[in-house]
Amino acid sequence: MLLALYSLGGSARLQLLEDVWKVLHRHRAKKYNWRMAAEDWRQALRNLEGGFLTFDRGKAFFVNPSVKDFLDMTLSSDTDHLDDLLSTACLFDQVVCLWSLVKSPKGTQLQSRFKRSPQQLVQAISQNLQKPFEEKVDLGGGCHATRELDARPEVRLQTLISIADNTKSDEMLNATTDYSQWLIGFWLRGRPDFGAAVGILRALDQAKWPALDKVPREQIKKALLSKLTEGGGSGAIGALVRYAGDEKSRFSEADEQMLVRAFKNYLEHDFHYELRGCTDEDDYESLSESLSDISAWCGVDVSIYQEEIRERIDELPRPEDEEDRTVRQWESTGEPQSEYMQEREVRRIFDGLR
Repeated sequence: MLLALYSLGGSARLQLLEDVWKVLHRHRAKKYNWRMAAEDWRQALRNLEGGFLTFDRGKAFFVNPSVKDFLDMTLSSDTDHLDDLLSTACLFDQVVCLWSLVKSPKGTQLQSRFKRSPQQLVQAISQNLQKPFEEKVDLGGGCHATRELDARPEVRLQTLISIADNTKSDEMLNATTDYSQWLIGFWLRGRPDFGAAVGILRALDQAKWPALDKVPREQIKKALLSKLTEGGGSGAIGALVRYAGDEKSRFSEADEQMLVRAFKNYLEHDFHYELRGCTDEDDYESLSESLSDISAWCGVDVSIYQEEIRERIDELPRPEDEEDRTVRQWESTGEPQSEYMQEREVRRIFDGLR
């Protein structure tokens, strides 16, 4: 159970956790000759609740960070557990989580191992790389929503680049180049996650293996910029602007012009839509800050848009003047209170709030 939740990042919907746990449990039962019973799932939940896991609104969580720290050390030192997780991985998210451990300071020995023999990692990737990352849910009445199922394609390619760069595996290189071409085609039909896509470019910039030059970096960048000119929020444009400022970004003059054009298109067509989505002062301030950063790089005057944001902030309802309102405060005697007195004080303040 703990291994399954670890491979999902330390928190997961109970239904998803059960699906992942069942695959792992069957594998380990067969491998280690364990007996299986129908109540194993419920029994595992009962045994771990409180001490290792906590549950809230249909999700499971590690009870505190020390559980993850313990599993970090366990998986780094006992590779049988890691092998079991890779052999039974049924989501690409699990590959992402396990690779994060390998890349961390705790995973130094694991890095050496996968450089020598990356096959099990390659197999886990090949089994999950083409699985869907989202699904459309019918809400009735002609309405639909999108449900996330697994890691987005941008996260998958970024992970592939990192694994290929570290393992120097020709098989991983081929998988990375093939998937990058697929992703460019996917962006033509759909919409990129621009923030995660910038992570792909940064991963390629930081890669040390010369063979990764085969990955079509310029095509990836052009596809992103082209999609951005068709429409994108301030967050997407800001992500590309921040990347353009990196020394290794190799942004050409034509690239910069495309980014400026995307920003002007945003101001004309998408700014007011984003402005209407703001609900409080923090939202407005965040939008204002994004505009300032982008305009400074693009050289575009946004003063009239900033004025609109300030007007919206001024129109927000203000809290009542509370100067005359009696406020209860903690009382202190200057000495530590007993647990009984602390509880009594909390109850006193709570009663004052009702």
